Amino acid sequence: MKNYGLLFILFVWSASSVAQLNQKDAQGRKQGPWQKSYPGSSVLQYKGSFKDDKPTGKFLYNFENGQKMAEIEHGLPGGNSSVFLYYENGQLLSDGFYKGEKKDSLWYNYAQNGELISAENYKLGVLHGKSVYYFSEGQLLEQKLQIQKVVYYTNGQLNGSYQENFYNGKPKMKGTYQNGLRMGLWTAYYNTGEVLSKVHYLNDLPHGWTTVYDKLGNIKKRVMYRDGYELTDKELKAFLERCKAKNLDPNQ
Repeated sequence: MKNYGLLFILFVWSASSVAQLNQKDAQGRKQGPWQKSYPGSSVLQYKGSFKDDKPTGKFLYNFENGQKMAEIEHGLPGGNSSVFLYYENGQLLSDGFYKGEKKDSLWYNYAQNGELISAENYKLGVLHGKSVYYFSEGQLLEQKLQIQKVVYYTNGQLNGSYQENFYNGKPKMKGTYQNGLRMGLWTAYYNTGEVLSKVHYLNDLPHGWTTVYDKLGNIKKRVMYRDGYELTDKELKAFLERCKAKNLDPNQ
């Protein structure tokens, strides 16, 4: 009889625990542990807990094959949540923070073989601040982390210095963005370090001298642009004469 009594108590406790899942209060707010399975399947889509309709503590999300898709820890200081996202093969896809339901602060992104792809900064769901992108080759075999590109964003738009590199670490391209547009001098390089070209931009259009060099520094080609339009022959001569007469920089 004692064994039957114990079984009965366990049955009542188990039924009570199941009954407490997916509960809402009188105001219709989610309260306590919640979980949901994929339709027609016993595989959990997610499980976690709510307090006054807001997620609290750890939430786990799965793919339909049962492999973990995401792990989110809610309730960190400042209203943040730590986030780990995964590929279906179990490899880490990204890790970072949410503020509310939007990416915020620093996020790391990875390839399916574990190579680091990028380190990006976000502000409430949009790229904001410094972002660094890495070459994939060499990371696993050579244990070498080489920067491919460094850019800066302001509220989702490229804004600030831009530098792209060759795998050997030498610069490939340098320039500046303003509100998503190329502005000022942009310099391209050979992979041996010599200057390949210099292009002046205004609002993302060539504006001023565009000069192409050989590896010895000799000029191979020189073209004058105004708002993306190439000046030639008489137009170019007249323009340069006006600039000289008024002491103006042709690149402005």
